[in-house]
Amino acid sequence: MKTEIVDIDFDSEFGVTVVTLKTPLGFFYGSSQINKDVDTLPPSQMIGGRIAEGRAYINFYNTLLENKRYELKGIKRLLNSSSPDKAGYNHILKMYDVIYNEYIELKRDKLAYQQDIKSAINGRAMYLRSRTEDKKAKKEKLDALGNAIKALGQNNSKE
Repeated sequence: MKTEIVDIDFDSEFGVTVVTLKTPLGFFYGSSQINKDVDTLPPSQMIGGRIAEGRAYINFYNTLLENKRYELKGIKRLLNSSSPDKAGYNHILKMYDVIYNEYIELKRDKLAYQQDIKSAINGRAMYLRSRTEDKKAKKEKLDALGNAIKALGQNNSKE
């Protein structure tokens, strides 16, 4: 099914990204917002766009999955109302299997987008940790250097 991203809105002041996805089933939207409690750096349009795009696709896949569930219910009712000895029963059973396999594939695709969102969030968290750890390490080194200079100054003044 053909899909295309028609709009990406990024607001750097509030750290909000909204993605609009155009599909044959209509428009689907996904959004992301920076967590100001955790992320103290300026918002990343790339990470926000990736998360918002993933959420738009998840909304799209939720609709596809819901449609497949309706199809499966209808075919299951048809199977239950048909007797196994009728000629079309095997054809109906094969149709059920095909639609069920499509349903499973859609669930896998949705899961892939969910995992992509998690990896984007975890990647940003790792980046933030590395930045704060670097700052802490630099601060500790500068403090140690400052203490060493202070000790040398006191040592020289005693002599």
